[in-house]
Amino acid sequence: MKNSKLIVFLNQFSSDELKDLTQFIKMNSINRPNILIFLNYLKKHHPTFPPSKIQKEYIAEKLFPNEKNNLKKVKNLVHQLIQFIEKFLIIQELNAQEKTKDFLLLEALRRKKLDKYFFKKIDSIEQKWTKKTVPGFEHLHDCYRLKQMQLIHPNYYDESASAISPKIMIKHILEYATVASLYWFIGDYHTKRNVCYPNDKNLDDSLKLLSNLVFNEQDQVPQIKFLKQLLEITLNENFEDYPKIKKIFFDNIDLYSESEKTQLLSYLIQVCYRSYKKGNKNALEEHFALYKDALKRELIIENGFIAGYLFQNIVNIACAAKKIKWAEEFLLQYAHFIHLKEKKDTILLCKAIIYFENEEYTNVLNELAQLTTLQNSIYGIRTRSIQLRAYYKLGNYEETFYNLTQSFQKYLNIHKSLAQDIKENCCNFINFIKKMQKAKNNNFEDLTLLLKQIKDCQNTLHKNWLIQETELLQVSRLRQS
Repeated sequence: MKNSKLIVFLNQFSSDELKDLTQFIKMNSINRPNILIFLNYLKKHHPTFPPSKIQKEYIAEKLFPNEKNNLKKVKNLVHQLIQFIEKFLIIQELNAQEKTKDFLLLEALRRKKLDKYFFKKIDSIEQKWTKKTVPGFEHLHDCYRLKQMQLIHPNYYDESASAISPKIMIKHILEYATVASLYWFIGDYHTKRNVCYPNDKNLDDSLKLLSNLVFNEQDQVPQIKFLKQLLEITLNENFEDYPKIKKIFFDNIDLYSESEKTQLLSYLIQVCYRSYKKGNKNALEEHFALYKDALKRELIIENGFIAGYLFQNIVNIACAAKKIKWAEEFLLQYAHFIHLKEKKDTILLCKAIIYFENEEYTNVLNELAQLTTLQNSIYGIRTRSIQLRAYYKLGNYEETFYNLTQSFQKYLNIHKSLAQDIKENCCNFINFIKKMQKAKNNNFEDLTLLLKQIKDCQNTLHKNWLIQETELLQVSRLRQS
């Protein structure tokens, strides 16, 4: 029963939550004492749940030794306890969501034909919403839902002094539809830079749908204003407007839910990254500053965790901005926020990135050699690109270097889900570093031409590093001649 649904659920409960669950079952299981006997037994073994102590056969003999069909009884108790846990979780969640309770109460008042109290409740909800900022795009939809419940009530005109125009309904639903469409379109755009979805429609199709929405009358909605500007800078890469939209985002941050804040932050980060790729000298510092600001506001931590890929990106950008000491301190202070399943690989990769910036290339290889399982293809790409550069710098791994270029290329071919842009960036990087490796060993490679090819290439990993290393080769060749 170790990996059963019941034990997995109970593992997620704290000691206090188990006490609350026990009280809940006591109140709702009159004349069913066996369910409490069963729960109290399991609580004794929380949270380790030794396998030998939670086998159904063992529990049957332990709790009900003199009863026939005691195993069947335990199986029934497992089923009953899961049902109680699910009901308890629903009530827990309901208690945490005031809006949901309000809407359920309105439904109940309507069904009971308590019209006077129904309309009073709607008025009180509206007053409550005007007094404080309610975060999240879903609030725009909730405004529509509230007006809809009021408008479609059969006795609305009898109870209300002033009627709601259906145009108000259109306004509310268009506001929500516009915000949601902008948000998901920007997400779709950025996702398709990394992931290839088979049989997925072209982005142009989504943009046509988006263009059909009426924006002009809704520009006063701050979420729409921000997302429109973010979409414009994303599509047109007009990076001069970045400071303005960053300010709009942070000035209105209370309008967004926690998950929206995290996602919108990632969109701003993508803007910084594209700006850096386009050669904006300030973009790297802006990128690093955005991470620092987000860290102070705890936007990086979601549900108690920092995503592994995000953790790596922070270390990577800090090192690229030459904030190596800061990257080391960040790794020490925040590593415990990485989820256990990602923790080992993420820390090893981050250490390798820091060692590389400190030019400790042997330590880079030592860290990467300890990797056990790479979590995803992006981890795989980052690992191979660091290894290749370390082999290149050490200079005594030529055969291993060329073997890795071949396996790296095969890796890209195998992972069909990688977006074409990602594959192109990697392939160009592999091609350039191979030419640089050959140039180290002979004088036939035209370094001036190679340098021009790298500078002219818009899509390659580690472009600045490739330029820097090719220029060093040129200097070295001049000294030899």
